[in-house]
Amino acid sequence: GAPFEYNGQLYFVWSGWPGDVGDFPQNTYIASMSDPLTLSSPRVLISEPDQPWERSVAAINEGQEPFVHGDSLSIVYSADASWTSAYKLGVLHLTGDDPLDPEAWTKIGPVFEQNGTTYGPGHNSMPVTSPDGSEYWLIYHAKTVPSDGWGDRAIFAQEFTWNEDGTPNFGTLIPRETAQ
Repeated sequence: GAPFEYNGQLYFVWSGWPGDVGDFPQNTYIASMSDPLTLSSPRVLISEPDQPWERSVAAINEGQEPFVHGDSLSIVYSADASWTSAYKLGVLHLTGDDPLDPEAWTKIGPVFEQNGTTYGPGHNSMPVTSPDGSEYWLIYHAKTVPSDGWGDRAIFAQEFTWNEDGTPNFGTLIPRETAQ
């Protein structure tokens, strides 16, 4: 999970199961925090893997990372099966006022997926800024071959921009052979 601050309030967002234990589906939950170590509200379900692109292999929402840009809040998450080329990124964008209101979130996706030479991009970082603050970078892992398994995962970085509504615009996955 990932803690973050939005409008002066601490929150925690994470992947979890509907019950206490489980396998699938993996959903997205959020709770408020009273301090950096303590949840102060019950968990609230804000996303289930209910879209075909989130569940073509396995019903998964995981690796949630908050993206706060100005007054805008987005949760970038990984969808589908991390061990396959079907893994990809989606966005939950806060379009209402209260992050604890499930109806305040809009799902967008997929927003970043394979390109034919790099497969299954996912489990990204929070936004990373360049030393001078002029650029935003996404750090993520992806597969280097299309076959199933985790052994070929590699770490990649790609610059991104912001859309007018404050959501991240990752563009097209840059082929792994392309120097940056």
